[in-house]
Amino acid sequence: MKKIVISLLALGVFLTISFSAFSCNKQSPGNSSQTRDNSNTDGQSSPSNSKTLVAYFSCTGNTRKLAKNAQSVFGADLFEIVPEVAYTQADLNYNDSTSRATREQNDSDASVAMNGKCENISGYDKVIVCYPIWWGIAPKIINTFVKEHDLSGKTVTAICTSGSSGIGSSMDNLKTIAKGSGIRWVDGKRFVSPSSDSDETTKSSIREWASSVNLI
Repeated sequence: MKKIVISLLALGVFLTISFSAFSCNKQSPGNSSQTRDNSNTDGQSSPSNSKTLVAYFSCTGNTRKLAKNAQSVFGADLFEIVPEVAYTQADLNYNDSTSRATREQNDSDASVAMNGKCENISGYDKVIVCYPIWWGIAPKIINTFVKEHDLSGKTVTAICTSGSSGIGSSMDNLKTIAKGSGIRWVDGKRFVSPSSDSDETTKSSIREWASSVNLI
């Protein structure tokens, strides 16, 4: 009997330790899209003291690379703008007049829902919105981002990737629909898609642009 009691006590201690370890390693929900990671890998991270946010949308990975390079230049936090319904390769077919992206971009009333929001956007002084150019303008989910986040009193600009088009009127469209008052808009810029998350040529170009518009 004594051996049985000792065995049961040992089992109880083991289960208690195992449960505690699981609880300590469990990630909090709702924070997986917002990171500040100096090692240039996505994932959870501790809150930073950065006052700059790079919010990006990327389907193919090219714009994500630009966002990561901008994050490095500005010492910024990173927030991924994720659609509620992910895009498939077929959705992005520019040559198909019935593809999802084609229909959205050609419909002035189209709206694309986001999966999650940047809950602490009030803590940032600068917001850099990063996106690909689709059909000459920003993807409709970028409209959703600036409509659903209060940008009052912030400095806001945009950087984009494109195979040929410049940033065009995409920022002008965002200015008319953005939520908030007293927003300071700074001229954005189109960049060539970087070769990696840490591309020195791209970083140099970002620094040159940022300095010319007094962002750094």
